[in-house]
Amino acid sequence: MNRYEYIVYKALFLELFKMRRKAIRSILSRIHKLEDKREISSLYINVGMLYHKLHENTNACNYFIKGLTLIENDRLDYHPQFPKILQIIRENECIEVSNHWEENFKRRVRDDRRFSKCFKYNVERVRK
Repeated sequence: MNRYEYIVYKALFLELFKMRRKAIRSILSRIHKLEDKREISSLYINVGMLYHKLHENTNACNYFIKGLTLIENDRLDYHPQFPKILQIIRENECIEVSNHWEENFKRRVRDDRRFSKCFKYNVERVRK
């Protein structure tokens, strides 16, 4: 098991027992040992999801943006949590930051059509 897998495994284990703050501390204390920016980005996004589960969406948003910024211009595989992440950014950041990430995700639709789900989520939410 490599370092990244160990960090994720430990965080998931802690989160299983509702020890989310300890999981966050565990990730952040070990993240500096990684060199791959995709792994670091993934861990920042995981920290953001943990903060979201703690209903601390401002902190969650900061870590989502920190993670996405690392790989802003790199190829990015679609993940089913991206619509939720984009929605949290829309609700908790200024309009310029929100628009920046919406445009970034729209550009990614050319590479992976599943990114269009990020915008269907928003339309369906508005209709309800």
